[in-house]
Amino acid sequence: MVYLLLLLLLPLLFSFIPLFSGRYSKLLSSFLSFIVLLVTSIFYFHINESFKTLAFYGVDLNIAINYLSYPLVLLVSIVVFAAILYQDPDIEGSYFSYIFFLEFSLFGVFMSQNLFLFYIFWELVLIPSYFMIGRWGGPRKDYTALKFLIYTHVGSVLMLVSIFILAYNYYTIYGNFNFDYSSIFKAIPSGSIYYVVLAGFFLAFFIKLPTVPLHTWAPDVYVESPTTSSMIFSGLLSKMGAYGIFAIFMEFGDPELGWFIVSLGIISLIYASFSALAQRDLKRMVAYASIGHMGFISISIGVYFISHSTLALIGGMFMMFAHGLIIPILFGTVGSVERSTGTRAIRDLGGLTKMMPNLAFLMTGGFLASLGLPGLAGFIAEFSVVVGSWETITYISFLVVFGLVLSASYHIWALQRTIFGPYNNYLGKIGDMIPREFWPMLILFLLVLIFGIFPSPIYNLFLQYSGGVY
Repeated sequence: MVYLLLLLLLPLLFSFIPLFSGRYSKLLSSFLSFIVLLVTSIFYFHINESFKTLAFYGVDLNIAINYLSYPLVLLVSIVVFAAILYQDPDIEGSYFSYIFFLEFSLFGVFMSQNLFLFYIFWELVLIPSYFMIGRWGGPRKDYTALKFLIYTHVGSVLMLVSIFILAYNYYTIYGNFNFDYSSIFKAIPSGSIYYVVLAGFFLAFFIKLPTVPLHTWAPDVYVESPTTSSMIFSGLLSKMGAYGIFAIFMEFGDPELGWFIVSLGIISLIYASFSALAQRDLKRMVAYASIGHMGFISISIGVYFISHSTLALIGGMFMMFAHGLIIPILFGTVGSVERSTGTRAIRDLGGLTKMMPNLAFLMTGGFLASLGLPGLAGFIAEFSVVVGSWETITYISFLVVFGLVLSASYHIWALQRTIFGPYNNYLGKIGDMIPREFWPMLILFLLVLIFGIFPSPIYNLFLQYSGGVY
């Protein structure tokens, strides 16, 4: 279907326009991102469409929209639209060009059905991300951009080694090269080479997720980036790792590996929760909250490897989507707090509901969604993972519950110290969220509410995909 190719290329074509738009770059970028979102939404009725060209040594432009990839393509369109609406219009147009190029690269990651093409798009994501950190980041932007590049590129190189081993093994068996998902995994090697291939994919995906102890790039990137970039990086880049786990890494699953991944997920959940409790910078606390929620994805895939629990698997998939909507709200509202008060220090805040009622509403809603309040999208994901995991990891499931209690603790503590309680008069008279901040956050929160009450439009897509995993 040629329209699928158009969807992939649309953000790439749009990436050139802001460069020549001058002071209208944000207005035009907002309109163009809405067009991408509109076109993406239409594809809900055309899932399982594909487009493929002739192969060259096993590498072809093989893209598709399926039940796993479509929710993530839709998520990218939503978050990019909200982030561009949020952005200060005074920023130079090249920033919006980087955002559109990043959107194009992410579309490619989620739509690729060829492993080498997947790698190319995976690497392309690094280019706009690096410059968005390095040019518009905070005081430690150079260090942070380099750290991000090293971490993610090391994972990428290891993944490339695994891809070439698979391709060579396929060639020795079938006499030709083929990188398509439908073929290359028939040539998974045995013996010690199997573990080399496994390690390459494991490190690439779990660095990007990120999971403890491969997470240390993420807090720095989320904190040093400007608010719009933090929304995009936290909401979307981590989904690359999650998607790689569900679409590719599942081909390597076995029960022993499952227990290891479950352990990493629980460690990530608890470690990130304790780290969040220890933070005094509100934005860094949100960064650790984001990492903690990724632990549920590790738990879900580990449980599936052990017991083939479809409920846990779907819960992890839905967590990708729900987290991608929720975490930008947290970073966006924190950005509004910093712009209005001039600080992110939790000890210097308090009683903001008095001066910033709109912020109080959206920040409270975002934090409650993040801690998994029933009726909001985060609850659906967490509940599915916990219930689906219960029979498999019964004896250690109390650790997951403990992690949930810790998560609720730091969310409520942060709200009490910033939104509620007595107002800190040293802040003086401050203003509420301005329209460019309020409306995109409201849109995201309404989506979190809608998918919390009516999750089936997305949940059922993951359900149909999981039926094809066995």
